[in-house]
Amino acid sequence: TYIYNCVEKRSAAMHIAQPRVLIPVFPGTNCEYDTLKAFENANGLKVPYSIKPRRPGDIATCYCNPEKAKKELGWEAQYGIEDMCRDSWNFQKNNPNGYDEQ
Repeated sequence: TYIYNCVEKRSAAMHIAQPRVLIPVFPGTNCEYDTLKAFENANGLKVPYSIKPRRPGDIATCYCNPEKAKKELGWEAQYGIEDMCRDSWNFQKNNPNGYDEQ
């Protein structure tokens, strides 16, 4: 899922990394998809919600493009937004209080 995508991207970046060079890349799949709909589809749930005005400081929209990761690192995400939503919900419902303190 998202973490796996990030780890794979980092591994790909390490093969071409140069000292003190930062290459910002997005580890997603560039799909135009509403996160709420993805969560509902992945988990078979209906999430009640209402749309309210943006708060001060909220961004209007957010876009990303993973082409740079593909072009410069030769890397593409293996998991999409529904995979990420399914995994995050599985973790939350199995660990409602997060990780146990040890």
